[in-house]
Amino acid sequence: SISNVSIDGGSDPFEAAKKYLFELQDQRDSLERESEIIIAQLNAPGPNGLPPLARNAPLVDSEGFPLSGYDIYTIRHQRHRLSCLQTDHKEVMRKI
Repeated sequence: SISNVSIDGGSDPFEAAKKYLFELQDQRDSLERESEIIIAQLNAPGPNGLPPLARNAPLVDSEGFPLSGYDIYTIRHQRHRLSCLQTDHKEVMRKI
């Protein structure tokens, strides 16, 4: 979580800032790795060769029923997690 990063009260402010920056960079890299994994999963073909759904594609058909053949719960969870990761990434980049 972003709130885990803090500047310790060391005697050298340059070293403390450097340590803080490295912690932020590690968080950024972690967020980017997880985002890439989720994006790859969302872009992978669906079960039984179904085409992948676009990231913002509706999960229901024209009559409002859930699309058959897709794990709607997993897709919704991945989309939500990706959105959270993108928000966290923006916050870390703002701090960097």
